Amino acid sequence: MTFSSLLTDPVHSDCKSGKKTFSVTVDETLILFQITYIANGSCRKADWWLSFDRRGWSKCPARFPYINGLYRSNTSQPRRDTINLLEEAKCCRNGNQAKAKCVKANW
Repeated sequence: MTFSSLLTDPVHSDCKSGKKTFSVTVDETLILFQITYIANGSCRKADWWLSFDRRGWSKCPARFPYINGLYRSNTSQPRRDTINLLEEAKCCRNGNQAKAKCVKANW
C-alpha cells in the first residue's frame, strides 16, 4: 500500500480532516500513525516503555488524545530500526477543536 492510497482509501476517509496519515512497516507489521496539526494545543509525554513491549494498546491520556510524535530509544546498532525502540509518545490537545472519527481496520 502506498502513501497516496492511504490518503484515498475509504477506511481512512473519516480521519483525513486536518490530519496526515503515515504508515511504517517494521518486521512485516504495519503501523499507522496520524500526525495531527496542533494549533495552540498543549502536549505531554506518554510513557510507553512497558506497554509498547507487550500485546495490546498503548494510549495517550484522555485529556491529550492526539499523537503528535514518537520518541525512540538509542541503539548501538544504527541499522536496527525495530518497533521495540519506540518508547514514548508526544500526546497533545487539539488546539483548533476539529473533530475526527478513527476506526480500527483489520487488514
